[in-house]
Amino acid sequence: MGRRGGAIGRAAAGRERIGRSAAAVDATSRSRHRISSTSIIIVIASVVGIVLILLAQLYLGTLMHRGVGGESVHPKLAVGGESSRRPALPHVVASSRHNNTSARAQYEPIIPATATTAGGPLLQPIFQCDDRPTFRQNKLVFVHVFKTAGSTIRNFFDAYSDWCFAGWAIIIGCATVDIDTIGSNGIGKNGNGAAAEYWNATHPIPGEPTCSMKRTWNRTGSRRFKMNVDNRYVARELDIIGGHLPLGVEDVWQNTEHLTNEVGGDVSVTHMTFVRNALDKLVSGTSYKTSNPTVDGVVAKIRSDVENYLADARYQNKYAEYYITPRQKKEYAERDVILSAEESAVQQMANLLEYNVIVGATERMSDSLLLLRTLIDENGEAAELFEEFGMAPEQGRSKEHTEHKSRPRLKEGMVARAERTEAEPTGENELPLVINPSELSTRSIVRQLKKDAMLFLDALEFVRYEQQISDFALAMHIRQFKLRPETPQRN
Repeated sequence: MGRRGGAIGRAAAGRERIGRSAAAVDATSRSRHRISSTSIIIVIASVVGIVLILLAQLYLGTLMHRGVGGESVHPKLAVGGESSRRPALPHVVASSRHNNTSARAQYEPIIPATATTAGGPLLQPIFQCDDRPTFRQNKLVFVHVFKTAGSTIRNFFDAYSDWCFAGWAIIIGCATVDIDTIGSNGIGKNGNGAAAEYWNATHPIPGEPTCSMKRTWNRTGSRRFKMNVDNRYVARELDIIGGHLPLGVEDVWQNTEHLTNEVGGDVSVTHMTFVRNALDKLVSGTSYKTSNPTVDGVVAKIRSDVENYLADARYQNKYAEYYITPRQKKEYAERDVILSAEESAVQQMANLLEYNVIVGATERMSDSLLLLRTLIDENGEAAELFEEFGMAPEQGRSKEHTEHKSRPRLKEGMVARAERTEAEPTGENELPLVINPSELSTRSIVRQLKKDAMLFLDALEFVRYEQQISDFALAMHIRQFKLRPETPQRN
């Protein structure tokens, strides 16, 4: 019993020690759990606090840049202690050529004096397809941005000129045309105050011919090739001009003091242009300018260009050659102002609106051709011609090739174009559709770009302002398409 009693006592003591140890462990565990929970709460509270602080700073910063009624005011726009207000557009300030902060010039987009937004609907017919040579009081300027379906549209106007007895000319090398040589603005070749005879480019673009007409047809079908852009000829003989030229050349008809006999009254001018996804435009342009291009070679060229430009904080700005007018370019130069890419984009978008430019989109060719048809085929006489170049057939009528019996010049013009472009018509009554073919597809090069994630992101950054303009213009195109007036259908 003694041994048994001692063993029982020792066992009881052991259980007591084990119980105390377990209790201690449990207490420690609960304590650690409380510490862990407290730490998590502290971390969450800290993160929330930081977020709130950042939001407060952002809000205060916004207030510092915000005027009454939601107008944005950039602090650098304060000149002489007075703040300047503008609509809620990107905050932009144009710097002087000498980058002198104290000499910074206040920037405001220059509103064209000949803007047309005050009048009428977004899109309305300007003339019809005639069956005889007729002077048209309304004119059309096609602004051909490089690599935006321009070759297709130029070939279309070749055919339309034959079909509808319209005067038409393809103008090249005039993206930097001097405003002082257009219409009666000219100061004369010898500075004698006489009106200039021909257009002249201020800064010819490398690789492009000097400002000239590549080919032209007057209303009676007479053709001329490789001639100067003659003010009198344009005003008297042409209804449509198009090519690498900017917005703002309408003075050739509108400012015509010395061309009164040729024009014979007020002339209304409508502008049309095409836009394209900015990255696709970059890829297509690079491929076009690369000798014996390969996918890897074009990608390497894009890599080099993008890296070099972004290293200097420069962005693609090719639209500016076409969407900033010659008069604006001259005025900015006189002010000693160089626009940044962002400022330039704002000016270009303002111009597209102010000129009420009719916008086509390379990715929406059928809808774009229907817009064009609304402009220049008011009587519905040329529906088949538009369909030949990609417009969807009218509802209830299947696509059929046009019989040219009533347009004898069209077949002759078709053959001439085929000879010049080395493109054979696929049938007796079919038009050769030449779309400036490339040896490589844009899609294949873009796919290769995407394989290098950093290069692809850099390329998107490089074209960010061009894409902004493309998106803005595409929105204009969609709105114009939805609000277009009805065009007569042919049976």
